[in-house]
Amino acid sequence: MQLLHIMQSLIVVSPHYSHEVIVVGAGPAGIAAAIRLSQLGIACLVLEKSEGPRVKHCGGGVSPRAVAIYSKLGFPEDYFLANGNAITSGWIHAFGHKMLGHTMNGKHGFIVERRQLDWDFQQHAIARHSVRIEYGAAVSGIRIHPDYVQAEVRKDGHNKFYSCRFLIAADGAASLIRSRLSGHKIRPTDMILTSSGIVESDADFVPSIRFHEDHMPAYSWIFPYTNGRVNVGIGIYANVYRKVQNWADVEALIGRMQHPDYQGKLSRWIINTNALENRVFGHRVFLAGDAGGFVDAFTGEGISFALRSGMAAADTIARVKRFGAISSACYLFSMLPVIARLLIAKGLQRFLTQFPATTRFILKWCLKIGVLRRLVYRYFSNS
Repeated sequence: MQLLHIMQSLIVVSPHYSHEVIVVGAGPAGIAAAIRLSQLGIACLVLEKSEGPRVKHCGGGVSPRAVAIYSKLGFPEDYFLANGNAITSGWIHAFGHKMLGHTMNGKHGFIVERRQLDWDFQQHAIARHSVRIEYGAAVSGIRIHPDYVQAEVRKDGHNKFYSCRFLIAADGAASLIRSRLSGHKIRPTDMILTSSGIVESDADFVPSIRFHEDHMPAYSWIFPYTNGRVNVGIGIYANVYRKVQNWADVEALIGRMQHPDYQGKLSRWIINTNALENRVFGHRVFLAGDAGGFVDAFTGEGISFALRSGMAAADTIARVKRFGAISSACYLFSMLPVIARLLIAKGLQRFLTQFPATTRFILKWCLKIGVLRRLVYRYFSNS
């Protein structure tokens, strides 16, 4: 009997999880997290519900800061030079004022087709970092246990269960995992409603971001690609959405504001901007990218914040593995610079929607002062 007890004590009991880390979503945040985990020697599985290149409802602007983060992840700037339209200057149009700005410190942003960029980033992760991605796997529910996280996944018409020690949720603005973690849905004041479309044009457009007092207010963009196609779109702050009666009005509005020959149906989506008010991490679960609301509430820019949050989540998991659960708070601390920027953006957005006339007056004087003018453009170029 004593020998039996000794043998039982030597048996290694298998853990409750089959994966060390599961990343839900193969967008910039999810792939950045997966690559960083690979660099740290931590195995992970990425679950992506799309089967191939996915549609992304955005303008396709990649800021100089985002390009630098891509480079840190082994995705070279040469890719953007070959496939993107370099942003060396552009116009800010606001309340009748125009300003030509230049990128800071010789850095360049790029305009690329996000559908292809995200797909190529995924293939880079697979080929260069041995990241494993399961396509066609849609997470339909999660259960958080003290020692592991269990995800219910719909794949090939069947439900499967995956278990992991840690989970990074990078499943977008309508994140099911965020709802499970925080218990809150996105409020109208935390949303930007976006609509975008592609036009064919031989004209030579300059990249521009525009703000309009007459309509909502709202912001819009015109971003030319390298192949004669132009991405045009509009972002509507949800707290003033009531001023727009229906989406037909939006389509007509964007046609007037951006391109007189625009025809066709616009794609549309929501942008979540509630990182400042809801939980972004919990026991064994970390929210990244749009799922965590890491988006500029003023301009809708989010790709650089998505990349940074994905990497920060991966770094935090490495710390938790080494120092214990108390290290989970490191995720919040590492994101403080981002949260500070997002707090400023939230304030600007609310001030703009409530006091558009005052905003126009302040902007008019800012544009007359060289230092302030450069700060305004630097904010929008996110350099």
